[in-house]
Amino acid sequence: MANQGYTHRIIKKGSEEGRSFEDYGSLHRYASFHGSKKFREYIANCTPTVTDGGGTAKAVASSTAVSDKGKTELTLVLAADTDDVEYDGQSVIIYYQNAAGDSKAASAAYNVANSTTEVAFTDLATGLVAVADFYCFDQDKYGVGTCVISSVVAQAGDNICIGITGLVAGIADPEICFAHINAAKDVPLLADIYGVGSIWGEREADDTDDDALVSSIIYLTPAGKLKEATCTNTTTHTAIIRYVDENGAYVGDFYRVRILETTQNLVKAHHVCDHDGATHYAVIEALSHVSCHTSYFACKESDCESYLGMIYCGWSITTDTCTIKITYTPYGDTIGHVRQRIFKLSQFIQINERLAPATEVTMTIQDSGVAAGLCTVEALYIDVSLL
Repeated sequence: MANQGYTHRIIKKGSEEGRSFEDYGSLHRYASFHGSKKFREYIANCTPTVTDGGGTAKAVASSTAVSDKGKTELTLVLAADTDDVEYDGQSVIIYYQNAAGDSKAASAAYNVANSTTEVAFTDLATGLVAVADFYCFDQDKYGVGTCVISSVVAQAGDNICIGITGLVAGIADPEICFAHINAAKDVPLLADIYGVGSIWGEREADDTDDDALVSSIIYLTPAGKLKEATCTNTTTHTAIIRYVDENGAYVGDFYRVRILETTQNLVKAHHVCDHDGATHYAVIEALSHVSCHTSYFACKESDCESYLGMIYCGWSITTDTCTIKITYTPYGDTIGHVRQRIFKLSQFIQINERLAPATEVTMTIQDSGVAAGLCTVEALYIDVSLL
């Protein structure tokens, strides 16, 4: 099927090319045979359960709303939960990443007058620049036990807290206290390290057939790096369990889901969520084994090439239409392109363009007709690995 009105472009950038293909078959062949590279194909999909009438993006047809994780960067402070002279003249060093994936180092000295008083972290090199861009601790480079280090152990009955303002009172909240060091230790336990991108898994309801099932996620960091993690169900269906990455550390740098799946169909839905289950970032629906979503975030250029392929929209009502808006940024551009089409019954749109690194693709249902509440929207994407 011919490309429907989309510009065919080859944009040179160094030795790399920003490609556009005539059809999805051409793109697929390129990904299959492009040198020694390997590729993976993804299908993102949604089936709205209600009409929206106002152009509200419909991400998933489920019993729970799905939200996008923001690229929020935070200001970090240090405090102990008890005043103790043993902290005088001592400090904590942290290694962290911002949302761009830059690795940074910072330190803070305990307040001598009262070690429960919050003290801002500043850059390790000069001590002049306050940390205001924290996204997660750099466990990739420094590992557990070295990404947060205190020059003195926490005293008996004490906790040393690293987080945002209010961290001592909020020590049990991983969105306030991002690391804490227990008594007699100078580094936090693995389970006591969090990030803005920390994620958990929860089960919608109990069913013994789902016990011990492993949910695997391929996700992107806000910098566009692909990573993998897993979550294993327990026999307690109400438990909210943290995702563990491929290096054995708890995930702290999640930004967007690429794919979420299990080895067999679930009886009850699985949600990727925050620590209390209040916000959901991805869903595997009941009686399915793969996630249902339409958002897509392109990889960073040094890791792989990301392509938006073709988009399908279909339903069973022959007398109605559905308007779909697709927003994406082609390789070489900095401004998002908007494509809006009226679909009739069952139709494909061929785009087949390489995406600008670390940019987002979104699809929105723009009308409130019968089809808008019944249609299935699917988008095919391809990542071509450069590694």
